[in-house]
Amino acid sequence: MSKRVLLLFSLVILVAISGQAPSEQPKSNQLGQPAPIGLQSPKELAKARLELARQAFAVMKLNQERGVARGDHDLWSLRLMEEERNASGNKAERIAAVQAHLDRVKKWEAETARLFKGGEVDLMLYMDTQWKRLEAESLLAKEKEEPQGSL
Repeated sequence: MSKRVLLLFSLVILVAISGQAPSEQPKSNQLGQPAPIGLQSPKELAKARLELARQAFAVMKLNQERGVARGDHDLWSLRLMEEERNASGNKAERIAAVQAHLDRVKKWEAETARLFKGGEVDLMLYMDTQWKRLEAESLLAKEKEEPQGSL
């Protein structure tokens, strides 16, 4: 796949996720700040990871607006989902976090299918995106099956 096609694909994906990023996006002056060091409690660490994932989405959006894109959106979506689940207070919030991840992956899959049909991306990238959607659907099914009180 050419560098131009990868850049185009990344830009399209970032446009798709820009509306899916959490509402609590960090301000641009907070971006690039080092992650806290010396946190001890699991709650503090989880909060720091969640904030970092939100910052990553904000950076991806800024990069997309500047015409600089990277293809690691799926990794950050998964990280964001995990930290939203960890920070959740109940089963409904955990399910919502996984559903938001699945929604993002479905958008990427649809865009990848379009690009594949147009010959702009290869079969392996298309298959990889399908795998990620199936994986997200599995995560959602498992989350829904979990008993109410388990984390």
